[in-house]
Amino acid sequence: MSGNDEKAVFELAADALIRASLSIDHQLTQSADTQPVAVMLEIARKEAAGAILPLVQCDPTDATQIRELQGKIRRYQDMVRWLSDIVTSGMWLKARVEEAERESLINILNPEQVSEYSEGEESEYADAEQG
Repeated sequence: MSGNDEKAVFELAADALIRASLSIDHQLTQSADTQPVAVMLEIARKEAAGAILPLVQCDPTDATQIRELQGKIRRYQDMVRWLSDIVTSGMWLKARVEEAERESLINILNPEQVSEYSEGEESEYADAEQG
């Protein structure tokens, strides 16, 4: 795969992750009655919460019941972790894409200023605005 092909694949994957992140973030901040991810998370949370007391009270030799109750708790933990990873990764990637787009625009508009700007030096535009 050429460098351009790899870049295109990365950009498509990044776009998909960003969209998934934004969708999940949106669903989790909206009413749980109309958002499938939030509804699934709420169901898993209720099942996990309902499994805690029976897990403490069950016969310690009943491996089947222990596994079943632990599974309900782990499912919720996994869902929270997966959603958190997706949202966090998507937000991080979105920031990197926006930064790359900004730098690309700076290059297009004034390539000579890019190295000075990125090294922390003030550009002549900043000087002009202050002067």
